[in-house]
Amino acid sequence: LIVGDYFKSSGGTVYLGYSKKASDLISWLRSKTLVLATLRDIQVALNSTNPSRSHRVLTVIRAVLTRWTAHYLAFRRLLDLKFALDILVRQEKSLGRDSKIVTGDAASRKKATEMLRLIEDPVMWMTLARFHRMVGHLQPLSLVINIAQAAHCRLDEVLIIFGFLISRYIVLRGKASSVEENSIIQAIIDSLEKRWSKCDQDVFLAAVVLNPLYRIKPFARLRKFTNAGLMTLFVKLWGRFFPNTPSDEFQKELLEYLEGHGDYGEEFINWVDLVRSAAEVDVCSSLSLFFSSLITLQIAAKTS
Repeated sequence: LIVGDYFKSSGGTVYLGYSKKASDLISWLRSKTLVLATLRDIQVALNSTNPSRSHRVLTVIRAVLTRWTAHYLAFRRLLDLKFALDILVRQEKSLGRDSKIVTGDAASRKKATEMLRLIEDPVMWMTLARFHRMVGHLQPLSLVINIAQAAHCRLDEVLIIFGFLISRYIVLRGKASSVEENSIIQAIIDSLEKRWSKCDQDVFLAAVVLNPLYRIKPFARLRKFTNAGLMTLFVKLWGRFFPNTPSDEFQKELLEYLEGHGDYGEEFINWVDLVRSAAEVDVCSSLSLFFSSLITLQIAAKTS
């Protein structure tokens, strides 16, 4: 849904139009063995005349429909082949009526002509060249998607993910190089806030607070996250799950947990630190940086 909102933004709609054209070009190229063979011959000839060139011979990659990262790789490969494609078009033009590619029935000739013209379209190539920038916009989403879609994903992790994404996109917005880029990043932030506004926020907030690795550390210093505010939150939730009111013992233990006293004093805090340290050792270094950054997020500013 968030990626959909991103592509529906003013900057995303331009890309969507040309991404379809580029996908059509890729499908057409891959369906023509003669074209693929010609591209291969052009690259071999270029490699032989320029020793400094990489001697790799590239082929056309088709994107997997359900994976936007596969589209990035397919379009990146198309960009790598642009020079060879330009040569192919020039060769075809020089042949005139003896063209080897614009052949067959009327529909086939029309399609081939459209594809050759598309290769000459500078706007399409500029749009594809911008896609690596768009991948940078979508990368935070790809980072968290495996966590959010896991069978064991917890409520507290979902809220931490929301906080991480909001924080990350605020940083990206600050680094935007144009008004257009600013607007499409803002589209992601607006979409995240829209999804969060429709959530049962109290349950997610309570889940984070009850995780001893976090408690109230990720939240801003707002009134709702004082002891009184959190007590009100948990009493409200208790009433949603149970027919009676919470006992005085429950409220006393909750205060001890929030303040780090009683059973949740020094020994408990030391145990939590050991659990955190063990978790950081078990995950790879990149995820360690990810989770350590989550703890310091000020996500409560978005929990109105």
